[in-house]
Amino acid sequence: MELDFSKNIQGSKELNDLFASRQNQAYINELSDADFALIEAGGRKDHDGKTVPRSLRHFPIATEKDIDESLAKLDSSDLSDSVKQEVLKRVEAQAKKMGYDSKKKKSESKEEDVKKDKEAKEDKKEEKGKEKSLEKTTAPMNCPECY
Repeated sequence: MELDFSKNIQGSKELNDLFASRQNQAYINELSDADFALIEAGGRKDHDGKTVPRSLRHFPIATEKDIDESLAKLDSSDLSDSVKQEVLKRVEAQAKKMGYDSKKKKSESKEEDVKKDKEAKEDKKEEKGKEKSLEKTTAPMNCPECY
């Protein structure tokens, strides 16, 4: 008897999350030190000129997605305000160098969130209105005049 676990593996959120995090970590490890907004003191350089251990490198800025994620993480980090300002300067400088307006993107995403919330509220109102109209138009089952 042969067992097929492929459906369970493909549908497993935990396993897919693990694969994604491993791929993400491999991507991060391949970046050069110049692709990070903050590198902690200590460590050493390997034969490729990258800081070892890699855990000393923070806030990747190689792509637009990296910039957005780094800005989001920066807000919730435990860094001092002065260090946050330095990191923010580096992130914004890289974004400018790439021709990417991270501030515009942030405001656009906020506008999209507000729009989605508004649409969701309108959808709920419509559903409630439909339910009420159904309540009014649906005749009771025991009403002989209605049938």
